Amino acid sequence: MVGYLAAGAEIAAAVVIDGAIVRGSTSYVRQLFFRKQPLDATEGIRLLGRVLALDLGFTVASDILRTAVAPTH
Repeated sequence: MVGYLAAGAEIAAAVVIDGAIVRGSTSYVRQLFFRKQPLDATEGIRLLGRVLALDLGFTVASDILRTAVAPTH
């Protein structure tokens, strides 16, 4: 059961990163082509930092779950 939870945490981490890539890319393209004001990268960097922190949480949770099941590996 714990192995499935660890795999689920890894999948969640991948989904979070994929979502951040899509959201960041679309936001950049939208700002680049459809806005007349200069690009403001500060908010995008903050969003990326939050997403990476969430992804790191899922990855650490997965590692902890796998260590609880097989601590010798």
